[in-house]
Amino acid sequence: MLRRLRRAEDGVSAIEFALIATALFWLLLGVIDFGIMYWDQIQVTTAAQAGADYAAVNAGNIANALSPTLNPASTSSYASVPSPYATNIQHAVTGATTLSTISATSPTPAGCSSNPCAMCACPTASGGVGAAACSATCSSGGSAGTYIVVNASGTYNPIFPWFSSCPSSGQCTVTLTATSFVRIE
Repeated sequence: MLRRLRRAEDGVSAIEFALIATALFWLLLGVIDFGIMYWDQIQVTTAAQAGADYAAVNAGNIANALSPTLNPASTSSYASVPSPYATNIQHAVTGATTLSTISATSPTPAGCSSNPCAMCACPTASGGVGAAACSATCSSGGSAGTYIVVNASGTYNPIFPWFSSCPSSGQCTVTLTATSFVRIE
């Protein structure tokens, strides 16, 4: 009887399927969760770009408003974007997406203290910009320009908490951020 049970293969494929299907189910849930988070990141990036687009369309007006602060004779490389342009840029960020957690956040450049921020800068090899004196000559040979820095952020609450470190309260969030630069003159 024991020999017959050892050689019996009835139901083995059902057990193998159950084991594999369970693993594939959890993998599928992870892919879905990651996909939703990636979609939200695209929304945050789009929102930051919308703020930069608003600044680009209104570049002349913003540059004129900034000229007393950021000019070749100024000692500072940073300035706050004046009203109403700062408010309108922030509205462009929050209105660019249906993501409910989107906001215009504080900028990343160390000297900026507002969002959006204006700065004199030179393009860098990595595709960003680096702060420079407004009268500086960039390594590319051109002169430093005035850039508007727009940051956006949002939060994502994973469906399954394995994508982030969860505090003891169990509430898991992932902060999604994006930055856009636009030269206005």
